[in-house]
Amino acid sequence: MMFKINDCVHGEIFLPKYIQEVIVTKEFERLRNIKQLGVSYYHFETANHSRFEHSIGTAYLCMKILDIIERNSDIKIDENHKKCVVLAGLLHDLGHGPFSHLWECVVRKGNHKSWTHEDQSVLMINHMIKCNNINLHPDPSTHNNMVELTCSLITGDYKTWNRLLKPSEMFLTEVVSNKYCNIDVDKFDYILRDFNCVQRQLLPFVDLLDRARIVFDAENVSHIGYHVDDFHLIENLFINRANYHMDVYQFYKVVGIEKQFRDACYLADNGGFKLLNYSITDIQQDCASYCHLNDTLLDLICNESDNNHPLMLKAQELIKNLENGKFYELIYETKDNMEISSAYDKLVGKFGDIFCIVKKVIPCASVPDNIPLYDDNGKLVQRISNQKLDYESILIFCKAFDPTIVQNTCNYLNNNEI
Repeated sequence: MMFKINDCVHGEIFLPKYIQEVIVTKEFERLRNIKQLGVSYYHFETANHSRFEHSIGTAYLCMKILDIIERNSDIKIDENHKKCVVLAGLLHDLGHGPFSHLWECVVRKGNHKSWTHEDQSVLMINHMIKCNNINLHPDPSTHNNMVELTCSLITGDYKTWNRLLKPSEMFLTEVVSNKYCNIDVDKFDYILRDFNCVQRQLLPFVDLLDRARIVFDAENVSHIGYHVDDFHLIENLFINRANYHMDVYQFYKVVGIEKQFRDACYLADNGGFKLLNYSITDIQQDCASYCHLNDTLLDLICNESDNNHPLMLKAQELIKNLENGKFYELIYETKDNMEISSAYDKLVGKFGDIFCIVKKVIPCASVPDNIPLYDDNGKLVQRISNQKLDYESILIFCKAFDPTIVQNTCNYLNNNEI
């Protein structure tokens, strides 16, 4: 049995009923209120799509690539394995906090320095399955193995793969989150979905999937292989990702807004703000409470009236400025660590502690050397890409919201040697 969903990226898609059983749970419904691009919508007004739709789109692409691999490789993939891969695509972001990746920075500032949304997804998956009596298989042992495999496909748990999959089945680990060569359907969907919303330039890459098939390495371990004639599409995929980091994800305005958001959360947390009796950097420890944590957090902080702690009041002021379009302003950028330190010290000495430093790192657009490529004879071949694009810089933002102060800092930088 299948059910229909109309998706803004993939159009009319049909999904199996077991997906419907999952997406109606409160654990999954929560993703409707978590924006894919975090606080970017404060600058890119149309960037308001959610993790909910991205997760469904990723599950659909899992089904699509598995069907393509079956057809091109003339094999039949085990139905239980298919189900695990599709569920991994559907649930890979279940652990995201408010405003997506931005929340990881907030949590790590507290007591959980190595927290990741992938690990939280595993906790949420097990919580969801238990609370909603979801059975992946009638046999309890098979059900447990399927849950474990699904989670391992999200976190990249090699030990579980080696225990539950044969070498000929290892290609399944490269569908959702590809730890081998970094080509996966998660990346396909989020790039397509982000393009649909922000409409920045996008090079073609989707046809790369059409000739995907199973190939085997020298140790007879299976991988997802791509035709060598489609290598330019692989290059396009990675250049698209780098360009979107430059032009959208880490656009300087967005970087400043993210810093302002993080500062508001740190202040609220240190000012004693609680959600269901948990601090916001500890609430992920209780999955039932975590279900209530989403992008409405800013409203909850801003509307808190019983806490008059000075830090809480500062947090509320920062959020109100966000809502009123008043953001931290970029006043200086360089790649030189010594230069940024000198500029920062001089600014603080002249104007006081109203500045912050943020580092921007754009992922490399070069193609991994180990991508499995095959020719017309099915033989493995190698291609090395010459494209190189990565970028690191350090930015200084002014945290004052008075335009006169901001202008004075800019004038000072222009008139004084750093």
